[in-house]
Amino acid sequence: MTNGEKAFLALSETLNFTRAADKLFISQQGISEHIKKLEEDYGTMLVIRKPRVQLTQAGKVLQNMLMRQEAMDRDVRQTISEINRGDAGEVAIGISVSRVRAFAADIIGRYHVTHPNVNVRLYSDITMNLESMLLDNKLDGIIAVNAVPHRNLQMERLFKDPVYLAVPDHIAQERTGDATIVNIEDYADLPFIRDLPDSTTSLLIDPFLESRNVHLNNIINVSEYAVQASLCNRFDAAMFCAKSFAYYKEGSIVQAGLRTLEVEGLKHTVDISLVTSRLRNYARCTREFFQTIKDSLEMFYEKVM
Repeated sequence: MTNGEKAFLALSETLNFTRAADKLFISQQGISEHIKKLEEDYGTMLVIRKPRVQLTQAGKVLQNMLMRQEAMDRDVRQTISEINRGDAGEVAIGISVSRVRAFAADIIGRYHVTHPNVNVRLYSDITMNLESMLLDNKLDGIIAVNAVPHRNLQMERLFKDPVYLAVPDHIAQERTGDATIVNIEDYADLPFIRDLPDSTTSLLIDPFLESRNVHLNNIINVSEYAVQASLCNRFDAAMFCAKSFAYYKEGSIVQAGLRTLEVEGLKHTVDISLVTSRLRNYARCTREFFQTIKDSLEMFYEKVM
């Protein structure tokens, strides 16, 4: 990649000449000259300078192509590095923010034992943002929740994760005894600690409740499972959670002493998938990280499901 192309990529990411110059340790004038030379070479304007820095349509196309080229160059360098020095390189992985605590430690721990010279960079965010980073070649792969299909992405489902009800044990004992499968109507009068309305869990639960004509008493909406579990204990309330969290020993549901119950008729599940790029020729260390993900989550699935 030429210096001009590197300067354009830096500017396309920052949309600020000063920050782009700082990123590349050159002067602002140097950035401007590189961009001007690229525009002359391509015979079109790539950047709108005023009133604020923006990419033209041609600039956006060039940005996309250069980011793909940058990722391919990185794959080539890692592959050659593996040939010359053995198993070395760098892997950038994204994990859904809701699953990172349950999945990350075992995956990275397993991988590091056999690949001690590979630097692993882990990003945690909502799946939609991680998919955008993957498409921009800022990530090598992601562990996604209900990933959206895209022509440039390859999705491999790892497991389906059902949604359960969780309540303090004494309430479950009073209402349904030792039953493991319950009707939501038997718990509908409880105060509920719910996820945010646009969360994956809410999008699964709400249509089910509507089909049963059940209206819950939502007293608090919060996205963090650990906070939900703590509030359930404090207010003798109920919550919904993915089954993988319900039986995850180090997780907040178990730690809070909540009982997890399967809800009669609730068949919706959350898809957990490994998502990678169709356009990449991944280095060996990256391919082996993907296999570690599959092996680790297969064992996780067997333990909790």
